[in-house]
Amino acid sequence: MSSRNLMPCIDTLTDRNFIGKHVVVTGKFSKYIREVIKSIIEQMGGTFQNSITKQTDLVLVGAFKGDSFSRKYNLAIDYHIEIMEESSFYKVVKEHELQRSLF
Repeated sequence: MSSRNLMPCIDTLTDRNFIGKHVVVTGKFSKYIREVIKSIIEQMGGTFQNSITKQTDLVLVGAFKGDSFSRKYNLAIDYHIEIMEESSFYKVVKEHELQRSLF
């Protein structure tokens, strides 16, 4: 199994950075496959969405932009939805792993 498929350890009781947020993912990620990204979002209290709706709070953008990237990105801009780049997502995950190791 490649390291790209391995999920980082997330403490579901203390790591809730996405709590209550509806998150759409677009593009491909360098570290994890989409199912792992979805799992991380859900473990951190968020709701994974396949498409942008009025409920969407955050669009998570992978480093490798796919065919639907422009459409989702433009909708996020139009609807004033927060956009998070892949590198920022990994920083959030790393911070939570560090916090978890301190407890």
